[in-house]
Amino acid sequence: MPEARLCENCGKLFRRPPSAKDRNCSVACKGEQRTSKARYARMDAMLNVLAEAGETDDCIEWPGTRLDSGYGLVGSSQKEVGLVTAHRLSYEMFVGPLAIGEMVCHRCDNRPCCNPRHLFPGTSKINMQDAAAKGRTLKGERHSLAKLTAADVLAIRASDEKLTTLAARFGVDKAHVSAIRHRKAWKHLP
Repeated sequence: MPEARLCENCGKLFRRPPSAKDRNCSVACKGEQRTSKARYARMDAMLNVLAEAGETDDCIEWPGTRLDSGYGLVGSSQKEVGLVTAHRLSYEMFVGPLAIGEMVCHRCDNRPCCNPRHLFPGTSKINMQDAAAKGRTLKGERHSLAKLTAADVLAIRASDEKLTTLAARFGVDKAHVSAIRHRKAWKHLP
């Protein structure tokens, strides 16, 4: 299903499949020379288009500069002072100001998206809970440093053997086996 995007040059709304990498509505826009003055004028145009496109439920990806993490960046360089992310600016422009300590979270999990309908305020804790609820956190054996499997953990919990014996058998330390038995580690398992 095509998603809505804003042209990096002219700020017009256009649609492309999610797999397409296009950041411009046409070849002509793609070939235009960019100057910093023109960039800020385009940014104004993009924000205006965003305001008009506020009725869409599609993701609207920020067409300008992006941080290494994928979030849209309002500005021309990551080194520029006083930068703001595009999704935060979009939220504050179309929904309202944020309280101190609040951040803007994505319902769609699409980092460059700045559609205000996809954004909600939250704290770092709420953002992490949202990620966990959507299965985007690495728990248990999905974690790259995990030495145990879910079956190993269940076997440790079911066993009456000494901690040192279990630690030697599974190749972990005694404190980790204790944490598993007391449900301080691998909490997501029954």
